[in-house]
Amino acid sequence: MPIVSLIARERKQNKPQQNTPFASQILPMFAIILATLWIRAFIHQVSFYMKEIRNMASYIEGTLIKGEKLVYVGNISLWTLAPLLLLGFVLLIAYGLGVIVFLIAYIKYKTTELAFTNKRVVAKFGFISRRTMEINITKVESIQVHQNIMGRIFNYGSLVITGSGESQAPIVGISNPMEFRRAFMEAQDMAQKDQ
Repeated sequence: MPIVSLIARERKQNKPQQNTPFASQILPMFAIILATLWIRAFIHQVSFYMKEIRNMASYIEGTLIKGEKLVYVGNISLWTLAPLLLLGFVLLIAYGLGVIVFLIAYIKYKTTELAFTNKRVVAKFGFISRRTMEINITKVESIQVHQNIMGRIFNYGSLVITGSGESQAPIVGISNPMEFRRAFMEAQDMAQKDQ
């Protein structure tokens, strides 16, 4: 047999089989449609929870009683969320999972509330599981401020509010803790003069 016919016969034998339209065109389109539907459902769920958080009335504003006014509202410092934000950035680049970590940091930032009114000190932590602390402003004996070196540099720290001889759990990561304490002391003096 001539070599040319052997090569032609070998090419016919090694020729790949023609894929059916189902396998080559419909399956990838089906996979793209499923992925799109899953992503849309995920985005819808995330946007629902973000809307709930955004539209959710402040716990503190919702618990004000007649004649009570907000005097000072403290915020959690973004510097205390820096490890979460850094992890979110790394995971976003590496795996795309950073969005979830950013969402956790956002929820922690938005659902931690600390304020005092002309009548009491109120702190609230958590979104689904909620922990609150409320102390009458005249019953607070002291506010301790704890700041490490980074806290001093970036102006954040922990507050420990002691009321009626009972020490409360520290409120960690509050921005401007010294300003919070100063404003509280002034409000407490005003409340004691009014009594």
